[in-house]
Amino acid sequence: MGFLSTFKKMKRNYKKATRTLNKIDKSFHPKKTSTKTVYNPINTQKERIINYNFIQGNDINGSYDFSNISSNEADFIYLIKGATYGNSLNLIANTEGAKYKHAAIANRFIELRCENMNDCNSILATAIACKRQGASKRKKALEYYEKFISIATKDDLKAVNKICSLRSIYSDFSKLYESEHDFGKSLKLMKQAKSRASKDTLFSYYEDMARIYSKIDINKCIDFINDLKNKPPYDMRKDMWDSLYKTYKEKQDKSYVFKPRSSNYSVDENVEKQIDLLASRFL
Repeated sequence: MGFLSTFKKMKRNYKKATRTLNKIDKSFHPKKTSTKTVYNPINTQKERIINYNFIQGNDINGSYDFSNISSNEADFIYLIKGATYGNSLNLIANTEGAKYKHAAIANRFIELRCENMNDCNSILATAIACKRQGASKRKKALEYYEKFISIATKDDLKAVNKICSLRSIYSDFSKLYESEHDFGKSLKLMKQAKSRASKDTLFSYYEDMARIYSKIDINKCIDFINDLKNKPPYDMRKDMWDSLYKTYKEKQDKSYVFKPRSSNYSVDENVEKQIDLLASRFL
């Protein structure tokens, strides 16, 4: 029985996969292709990854139990590990839709696997894996992003964009800088993301830029929106631009000044150690 057939049956019956970890690891190979076909590991993986994500993992009192790992969760890590094909960014692309406990273990695995590698793809993979893990890994994510930007050439960026959207990367890390209240870097990256956007998605990036400007200076935000009134984005989404202007004009009338909220998150060190232990098994 083929790989997909096995897990389609598993999905119907909600049973764990019967294949052993070693068998999964050794039996996974890309399909043979003709000389005219370029094998795309990212697209090939999508359906397989979806078949894993319907299982949310065991939990204790509403939280995932990281003291152990199921065969389904382990198979998922072996699957993405086997589809790296010499490029760490394939790990990122192949786990884009991962959820629940699968995502927690997968992203920690990517972080541990790539954090000591020096090639730009592995550095970026570490940054993205850390970003996915939330506020506790935010500073590390930005540290690796800065390292990536410092060494990536134009050719590197073109190669990255073939696997992971640079527009999304710029937008995501803009929001991380915004969360760290570094609005200058946040705005710069959002502008880079906007420059790669299609006409149909431009408004969302201008909306993000308006939000960042409002945190810098509400008057600059209003000037920014007014400057765009005679440009295509305003003509395309006039009602939305008018609503956006009204929102920030009301804030300006109230002399709005952005006040950062205190960071109020805690890290369960015991859980972190358990995730590290599970993820390190696959290194």
